Amino acid sequence: MHGFTCSSPESPASKFKTLEPQKGHAKSQLVIAHYILYLGPLNFGWNEPNKEDCELAQNYLNAAKEIYSAEANFLLGMHACELAENIRFDLIKRSAEEGYDQAFIPVGNRYNYGQGTSTDKLRAYMWYTIALKFGGWKDLRNDVEGLSYVDVLEANKLADECISKKYKDC
Repeated sequence: MHGFTCSSPESPASKFKTLEPQKGHAKSQLVIAHYILYLGPLNFGWNEPNKEDCELAQNYLNAAKEIYSAEANFLLGMHACELAENIRFDLIKRSAEEGYDQAFIPVGNRYNYGQGTSTDKLRAYMWYTIALKFGGWKDLRNDVEGLSYVDVLEANKLADECISKKYKDC
């Protein structure tokens, strides 16, 4: 097994405590936060991040925001602990509006299922369309139920307008 295991008495992320999140390379700060919140638990069998790990990762992400705002907002929205759903949605949507293509599908999902925002099937279809136009690996538009043909046309029009506005205020 690589790295640390769940049986480690101290959190595996604790080794990053000795580093100062406010200093250093912004991309490295993103990677460390992603490692703490997602890759460690996924790949190395770590327990889910505890509150201290989450705060540490959030410090790294906040430090990286100055240069990598879209990616940092996306990671905070997707993986940060103990944030209210509406705040998570706002962070992910802000990331999408900054053109971060990995956020397009999660924004669509949140509109489709009403996670952190009210359900809006038209907006869900729009974001899924945008994701597909920019290399989305899966067409999720069929997951949006209850849209009429006219609604689909409107969602496609909104997607084109959103792209032309560079994703601002979509």
